[in-house]
Amino acid sequence: MDKFNSAGIKKCRKSVLKRVKLHDHGPEIIEGLLLVVISAILPFIGVSDDVAWFAGIMSVLLPLSVATTKHYFTTVVHDVMQKHQAREGRAARVGTILEQLDGPQFLHAVKVVDSTLAKLEKIQQGRIHLNAAQYYHEIIRAMNSVPPGRYVHALNIIDELRWKHDPRQIKYLEANLSALSRGVIIKHFCYK
Repeated sequence: MDKFNSAGIKKCRKSVLKRVKLHDHGPEIIEGLLLVVISAILPFIGVSDDVAWFAGIMSVLLPLSVATTKHYFTTVVHDVMQKHQAREGRAARVGTILEQLDGPQFLHAVKVVDSTLAKLEKIQQGRIHLNAAQYYHEIIRAMNSVPPGRYVHALNIIDELRWKHDPRQIKYLEANLSALSRGVIIKHFCYK
């Protein structure tokens, strides 16, 4: 089974987007050119200038909207299919591995799968377990990416001594100060 990962999906998406060439929209281009020619001829066959002008605008907008819609739906369908293939590929790999195991290895693998499923269900509910290093990395990254004028509501349940003595907490405090200097509005809620 092919390995699916986020790098592979990004690479595939880029290759699909690169393949969208001018000739992919050939029918829309031909349609647009024909409509422009027809709208240019309209004043010569007795159609008023206002109607000819409107027909000219529509002859340009119609093929553009069709090409844009076609491109959008192609991209959406491609993304949906990639996500589906990635999920199916991973599920099939787990199944294949479990089929090849027996005895104590199988029992241990089932425990690992069950544990992973429990973690995935928590993630689905919005609860993500992070160790201290991951936690500080995420909150500092989040604080550094907040644009000016936005609000941040920060809940603090950490002892005040950690604010002064834990180097990770000091880096988070520095990220808070940097955000304030950028115009971010931070509201801290402290619970003891």
